[in-house]
Amino acid sequence: MPTPTELRATLTRRRRGKVLRLLSIVAPMAVADADDLYRLLQDTCESLTIYEVHELLRDLKQRGCITYEAKRDPRQDLPTLRWLRLAPHGRDVIEHTVEDPAIDLI
Repeated sequence: MPTPTELRATLTRRRRGKVLRLLSIVAPMAVADADDLYRLLQDTCESLTIYEVHELLRDLKQRGCITYEAKRDPRQDLPTLRWLRLAPHGRDVIEHTVEDPAIDLI
């Protein structure tokens, strides 16, 4: 039986894959901002908070899968993330030309 840690890891890998798939659908355009992506994820029955979406996007950017512009406003907790789009590594993962064990495209 999987442990809670293993279940969280599986869920995170699937969420990464879902974000990449959503961004590939709108390519070559970009998703306007993190709030739009948040709504798209909710439309696919993904239960995430906006904070979790920001963490997921930061993670995917660090992995070289996506790009976005971030603008910090000291009056807000979270930065404004705009123009989310796939980066070359993200496209390669979607096209199955590279494998990334941290991303599940199921």
